[in-house]
Amino acid sequence: MIILVSIAIFFSVFMLYRHKLKDQKKRMDSLKELLEIASRYESRPALFYTKFKESVKVNSQYNRQWEDEVISIVNLSYGNIIEELKSTHPDLTVHELCYCCFVCLGFSPQAIRVLYDHTNLNSIYTVRSKIRSKLGLVNTSKSLDSYFEGLLAAKGLSCGCET
Repeated sequence: MIILVSIAIFFSVFMLYRHKLKDQKKRMDSLKELLEIASRYESRPALFYTKFKESVKVNSQYNRQWEDEVISIVNLSYGNIIEELKSTHPDLTVHELCYCCFVCLGFSPQAIRVLYDHTNLNSIYTVRSKIRSKLGLVNTSKSLDSYFEGLLAAKGLSCGCET
């Protein structure tokens, strides 16, 4: 009886672990696809945005799910950096955390503007300003890019941040 219970528990844990790995692989494949699209259409922002929208459904009802996926991918790739950021700065919104993910991945403000379909470039700089304020970087010369480079360097990792 004990052996059967042990086998059942082992099998359950194994299936849960397998499901989690499959989910992580799916997320990584999604990120690879987006990076491939970005590199292929880098010099043509309008075409990039069209291909991006075909790949990812970006509209108001899907944004939260999409942002959660981006956060999960960055956490997986960069040692839970966004989870740590969220715990040390609980006032950051999901939208701001997702923006931090894109900074960590090396996206420029202009590229992020395209991702979010903002027509006004100033709206992205407003988000950056709010994030810098919440992180305590307002009266310093430290950029968001260098802030994340420092966080990852402390973990022994590097990111695609631009400086």
